[in-house]
Amino acid sequence: MGFFEVSLETANRFYTWGWRASVLGALITAFGIGFLMWGTRVRDHDFEDNIATLHNRAASSEKLSKELEKGNLTLQGEVEKEKMARLKLEEKLAPRSLNRNQQEILRNKVSLFKNMSIDIFIYGGGSQDALPLAGMIGEALEGAGWTVKVWNTMAPMRWVRGVLVSTRAGADRTIEGPAVQLILTLRELGIDTGGHQQFTETRDPPESGIMGPTWEADKQAPIRMLVGSKP
Repeated sequence: MGFFEVSLETANRFYTWGWRASVLGALITAFGIGFLMWGTRVRDHDFEDNIATLHNRAASSEKLSKELEKGNLTLQGEVEKEKMARLKLEEKLAPRSLNRNQQEILRNKVSLFKNMSIDIFIYGGGSQDALPLAGMIGEALEGAGWTVKVWNTMAPMRWVRGVLVSTRAGADRTIEGPAVQLILTLRELGIDTGGHQQFTETRDPPESGIMGPTWEADKQAPIRMLVGSKP
């Protein structure tokens, strides 16, 4: 009997086992596809979770970067404020002065007005820079050809702040020009300077106890300057 020559009973057995194998194969294939789909969904879900985590981390990093940037800007702003406050304090505490270049500027500006005379009174109070400042201004004015006289006052009842410039009442109108030029130039050089009410020719200095040249009421200069404490 050949290989393919089997009895009907044997053929039926083959058929039965073949059908069983087919069903088992189908079941195995179905389970394989199910496992594959399940694994794919799990893998996809894990991938999506990882992507979401990365997005969250990126968003957190961006938020943190913005907060750090905002904090840096705030800190920088505070540093700038402190710096400006310190500079203003240093400027306020720094003594007033005119360097050689500034004195030359003042000298050149007022040299347009020849043969001017000015009386300078120092009301320093507790300001130690009033006397040196008056000397620097007087030196520049003398270099411009002005006649300058300086007195240091001992007037505890009067308080003068900054530098004040005034003219004698009844003086020639041409005196106003040099006085205004003097005020404007000192302001440009950073010296707090303003105008003051006119004084009369017969009026002595507002307080007694001046130290300096001999006072002659009838020979007062047409321009007067009061150098007080730093504002």
